[in-house]
Amino acid sequence: MPDLTCAVVHWNTPELLADCVTSLLAETARLAAAGLHAEVVVVDSGSCPAVRARLDTLLPAGATLLAAETNCGYGSAANLAFARSTAPLFLVSNADVLYLPGSLAALVELLRARPEVALAGPASWWDRERTLLLNPGFPEDRERLEEDAAAAAGATWPAHALAWQRRMAATAFATAPREVALLAGACLLARREPVVAAGGLFDPSFFLYYEDTDLCRRLRDRALPILYEPRAQIVHLFNQSRSPQAAARLAASRRQYLDKHYGATEAEHLLALAAASVPGEADFREWGLRDLGTPGPPPRFVWESDGESLFTLGLNPQIVPAALARCARPALALTGSFWEQLVPGTYWARATDPAGERVHGYWRFARP
Repeated sequence: MPDLTCAVVHWNTPELLADCVTSLLAETARLAAAGLHAEVVVVDSGSCPAVRARLDTLLPAGATLLAAETNCGYGSAANLAFARSTAPLFLVSNADVLYLPGSLAALVELLRARPEVALAGPASWWDRERTLLLNPGFPEDRERLEEDAAAAAGATWPAHALAWQRRMAATAFATAPREVALLAGACLLARREPVVAAGGLFDPSFFLYYEDTDLCRRLRDRALPILYEPRAQIVHLFNQSRSPQAAARLAASRRQYLDKHYGATEAEHLLALAAASVPGEADFREWGLRDLGTPGPPPRFVWESDGESLFTLGLNPQIVPAALARCARPALALTGSFWEQLVPGTYWARATDPAGERVHGYWRFARP
């Protein structure tokens, strides 16, 4: 019986899958040298016939293919491997993840050293160059939504956004394991026994999005710790298998999550709070917004500061949640490969002092 099952969920990104599995097999080989037996299972969730036909030859030796006949969603695909496995530890992974040396060993070591921990997740870089570190998790609960709405009603959103930035940076750049409310489902190492006791891995009624939020909530309700492990580092090439229905699925899953944990009436109230808490652009005028339009080459950001700065990039004016970078110099340039990786949309960027108290620069740009 294996000590660890690693399940990679795949849908129509075969080249990324091959890179992911290659990096993951290198990690399981390191574990094998230390006496831990791990298996790697790829769950193909109804990829198109042309892609499915390539998988047998594309996958590196050492990985097992488990095929679902239709696209059953991320959670249900992961559940197929979870049901098949008997290993006490279970890793679930997106196919757009690259495992950096020592990443899997660090997660396994944490769960073996801390038997009370139910779930652990790594530090996730957004780009191969490891410029921007993704926020490890962003709680979707009543307390946060009420806090955000109060900030919007009191017109204190700029200060509130910077306070959130400080919280995110404290976690993202931690140097030791840190307890968190939420981890992203792109890469999670779970301990089987407490996960089963909390109702299983993922609720299959969530087709896509919020299955990780729901799992973390069920574990927290049982007072089971969830830890972010910064020594474990991966690259998550975010949203590379995004479907055209992604925005609609995200909204539907959010509503489903709130219904499940708060009831339909309270969910309506919380969604109304969330809608009321979205600040307008005018709330951030004091930061001196610069609109870069639609850049031809990838944008380069320059600001004035003495010493180190903190740079954040996100999908909304408050830049919460965010990807974060520490900058020794007052400039940051997005690479061409990262620019190609970004999905179309409007992005916002901000540079502050390291403590997140003073804004040095604030930008908006579009990725066509």
